[in-house]
Amino acid sequence: MTNSNKNQFKDWNNYYNLIIKGLKVFLFYLSVLSLCRVIFIGLLRDYMGADAASADIWLALFGGTRLSIQTAGLMTMVVGLPSAVAAVFSRKGGKIIFKALSAATAAVTMILFFASIPYYHQFHSRFHQMLFNTANDDVYALFVSLVQEFNLPLRLAGALLVAFMVWWLLNKFIELQFTEHLGIKGKLESWGKAGVWAEKILVIAVFYLVARLVFFGGSLSWENSVSWENAGITKDAFLNEAILDDYQAIYRGY
Repeated sequence: MTNSNKNQFKDWNNYYNLIIKGLKVFLFYLSVLSLCRVIFIGLLRDYMGADAASADIWLALFGGTRLSIQTAGLMTMVVGLPSAVAAVFSRKGGKIIFKALSAATAAVTMILFFASIPYYHQFHSRFHQMLFNTANDDVYALFVSLVQEFNLPLRLAGALLVAFMVWWLLNKFIELQFTEHLGIKGKLESWGKAGVWAEKILVIAVFYLVARLVFFGGSLSWENSVSWENAGITKDAFLNEAILDDYQAIYRGY
């Protein structure tokens, strides 16, 4: 490791930029998962029970967002950790790895979402154990079913197109300098050393809060954590399924 690489560990700006980038990626993925949930409910609203009220929909959206905090955190780690480690040795290499992993993550996320719509039409459920049982029993039969019944080629093309848009938006979102636009960073810097320390404390506090929410599943402690096992918080079966994001549904089925 060269001296310039070693000096990276002594520069607060490197840590600041890394934390800010991680928080942006987390917020972006959480927004994508939450938007997918809204679209899922909107497209499949006919499956909602007659007694389901707007309060149940809001409860499902809120509970789903809490549940997806953990998912978004894991997605951020999958994309961010390898690229951060690589950036220690090569900044260019770190950027390439980040772009590749974020592209793969966007593709998987959108493919799962596009598949979840016809899957619910067929089974009245998010992904569940039947998917894995079928895959283990007869992979070829599953593939033929996906092509014939779910129009796989067209849906796959649409998913990849949307995935590219998501990937492009993520990279644009990361480039946005919120603290500069809002004037926060400039005000803190005008305070001298006190401003520098205030900035450090603020960034670390936000990072700690998000990390704790991710670790405890949308809560600050295990007692109030949310998981697929206790996510059914509404009186409507469809909305309870909508609370799960696709990754949580796969985890449940597996």
